[in-house]
Amino acid sequence: MPKKEKRRKDKKYRSEEQPAAGIREASLSLTPEEYEALAIMAYAGDWVINSYEVPKNIKKIYKNVKEKVFSQAAKFGKEEMIRYSPEYDYYDLESEYGEDGIAMEFINEYENEVFWDELISRLAKRDILREYSREALGEMESVERVRMLMEKEEKYGKIFEKYGLDCVIVNISQ
Repeated sequence: MPKKEKRRKDKKYRSEEQPAAGIREASLSLTPEEYEALAIMAYAGDWVINSYEVPKNIKKIYKNVKEKVFSQAAKFGKEEMIRYSPEYDYYDLESEYGEDGIAMEFINEYENEVFWDELISRLAKRDILREYSREALGEMESVERVRMLMEKEEKYGKIFEKYGLDCVIVNISQ
């Protein structure tokens, strides 16, 4: 499995920053439909944040916000959306909204798009680096490099659209 690109250790997450001077708390007015959308977005956001290594103190901040959103379902008449586990003191979307519902539909569609976009982009970049040295690429106009990349991506896009992964062959003997 290829190594994941390392995130910079000094990466500053937005929630580590101090709030604007004087702002301690704010309220938000939502319709029941807007609350439902917010709850689904919180679920999807939580899915993304928990899909890679984020420092625990940062995850906790986002988890607390998600819990706060989910805990307000009754105020919007949306109790059917949220389940609460007293044993773990934990709120989550009911499966018909979360893992079996619209939130997971969004997540699956997003992951599918990212997969194909990344595969196409990485293969195109790999091919260009096989054809040209880094020095030669550095001497080219950026417009030319972008044009070459876009042409390669378009070719791969058409191939994958027609054949999917059936056209991929990996030499595992190396």
